Amino acid sequence: MSQAQQAVKIPVTERVVAASAVVGEGRAPEAPPYLMAGLVSLGALVLYVMTLAPTTQFWDTSEYIAAAYVLGIPHPPGNPLFTILAHVWGLLPLAAGYAMRINLLAAVTSAVAAGCWFLVGERLMRAWVPATWPRRLAALAGAICSATAFTVWNQSVVNEKVYTLSLLSVALVLWLILRWDDQPPGEAHDHHLLLIVYLLALTATNHMMGVLVGPVVVVLLLPSLKAQRPADDESRRVEWSQWFLFCSVYAMIVATGLENAAPLKAAVCCSSPRSAMPCSAPGTGISRSQCSSSRSQASRSTCSCQSAPGTSRRSTKGSRPTGRPSGTCSRASSTASRP
Repeated sequence: MSQAQQAVKIPVTERVVAASAVVGEGRAPEAPPYLMAGLVSLGALVLYVMTLAPTTQFWDTSEYIAAAYVLGIPHPPGNPLFTILAHVWGLLPLAAGYAMRINLLAAVTSAVAAGCWFLVGERLMRAWVPATWPRRLAALAGAICSATAFTVWNQSVVNEKVYTLSLLSVALVLWLILRWDDQPPGEAHDHHLLLIVYLLALTATNHMMGVLVGPVVVVLLLPSLKAQRPADDESRRVEWSQWFLFCSVYAMIVATGLENAAPLKAAVCCSSPRSAMPCSAPGTGISRSQCSSSRSQASRSTCSCQSAPGTSRRSTKGSRPTGRPSGTCSRASSTASRP
């Protein structure tokens, strides 16, 4: 096989941070070992069921079991995703006691996460372990260590918290972004991104621990980290639009969990049209200095009446506030709103 033909075999989406799948001469890229991953999940589930708690335990176990039974609201952040899933799971006659059914939910979610960790480890080791079975055995050892770690095993046999569901979402998002990196551009390629955003939005309603995987997706989506970039400008704009869109949606998800408007403002900034975008993005023609100066001017004009020296927000009973008159802010805002 000539060097030109070998170059064609190299995937276009090869990156610096995630090497492409190994491709042999005359062979298609190696498929993920889903069967072996299923066996890993089954083995972890058998281990968890053998050590499963038969009823409730200490800490928050009783609270979450009761909340799932009555569709109630546990302590903040409330965990509505877990409450709904656990309530439906508790309706299945999988065990005699209701508490043991909810504990079994923790075992199942953690076991599926172990299979996902096996897939992630096997995929990442293809760059430096080309042999198939040594690579899979190494990934199996990593999955066993993660499934039998003290904290993971402890949370998998009793539903003391909602962490196993968040662990499953993190493992699924990591596997989906790796699969996205292996797929050629197209609709099937973009469907992985849509599913990742959907999972991140869902896991934010369970526990904010699940959204910690978002920065990994941001790094893998960054076009400047690609080893090979498309030649035409249209394809480059599509790459940057995907990155900006994901960053804006991820910022909105984080803003809802933190109850802070700062990530939400950044998301609106990144997702606004080019004519009104104050960010220094490629193709906008606005530098970083212009962006920062416009933001500082906007913040000063908005908050000048609140932070003026000598101005008091509250006035004592029977007296007027000192400093700037009370109608200054309203007159300034009404003047600024005129065309």
